[in-house]
Amino acid sequence: MVSMCGKTTLMSSNQKHCCGIKIPKIGAIAGVAVRSGTAQRNARARVMRAGQAIHSGTVSSLKRLTEDVKEVRQGYECGVAVEGFTEFKPGDLIEFVVEEEQAR
Repeated sequence: MVSMCGKTTLMSSNQKHCCGIKIPKIGAIAGVAVRSGTAQRNARARVMRAGQAIHSGTVSSLKRLTEDVKEVRQGYECGVAVEGFTEFKPGDLIEFVVEEEQAR
């Protein structure tokens, strides 16, 4: 079973962190604000633009300030890297999705 665990919104470049900062060995880091639920490192991420899913991949990095973290809760800001995606734009949505096995 697949369930959404959180939604984030990319911050625009005139806010605290610019979106889509490229870092060697990691890729592009998106500065995001968690709007609902939690952003989790072990989740899959769907990048949404204008209501369309443009990429789906695993979360390769999740940072809060300068520390690597397992999850970030609603109301906080963090940096997210999605494996195989580097073209973040202000206003993009990142949905965090986890696959859960159903108990029989």
